[in-house]
Amino acid sequence: IKVAGADGLTDLATLIAGLQWAVDHQSQYGIKILNLSLGFKSGLSTVINPLDQAVEAVWNAGIAVVVSAGNTGPFNGSILSPGDDPLVITVGALDDMATPRTGDDEMTDFSAVGPTSPDGWVKPDLVTSGRSVVSLAAPGSTIYTGYPSARIGSANFVGSGTSFGAAITSGAAALVLADNPGLTPDQLKARLLGTTDPGPVGNPFVDGHGALDAGAAAV
Repeated sequence: IKVAGADGLTDLATLIAGLQWAVDHQSQYGIKILNLSLGFKSGLSTVINPLDQAVEAVWNAGIAVVVSAGNTGPFNGSILSPGDDPLVITVGALDDMATPRTGDDEMTDFSAVGPTSPDGWVKPDLVTSGRSVVSLAAPGSTIYTGYPSARIGSANFVGSGTSFGAAITSGAAALVLADNPGLTPDQLKARLLGTTDPGPVGNPFVDGHGALDAGAAAV
């Protein structure tokens, strides 16, 4: 659902309209997960913040919402909206050190940290890879053109940020739902959070419930 232009910027009205589109077309397209790799510093409580209220409406409509924590860390109260909402699955970024094992993982120095401001919610919910993540490139796009050093061959692109962690978590959520299509957003969140590995620091305000374990969550 396209809500931003080539510069990556959008406004609150357009974003909320995109969220409403997801709910309106939920049955038509089988929408069960919504990834929001974006955020802004609001300063408002989640009970009156329009964006937080919008993602809660999406959640209550039966669509799980996965949100990036923000790249504004590592200071307390730096979680961005709508990642500051208690319902959504808020994802921070760790550095997996380019190894498959978790014992050498470290937190990144940019991943946003809780508690949320001003409500004091415990966030993020979990963390996963968010530094030097390699994925598919979009040749001709603004980011592809503007960052030639990030290209890997002609088909791949590397980047860092909690946005990448949120996308990875959304993929893991899709795997869980593929085998358990009847799960509600609350049950899906419980599955993802209840099967995490220990996080790099073990602080719920930094790495939440721990590091995503997609395999364990999908079983």
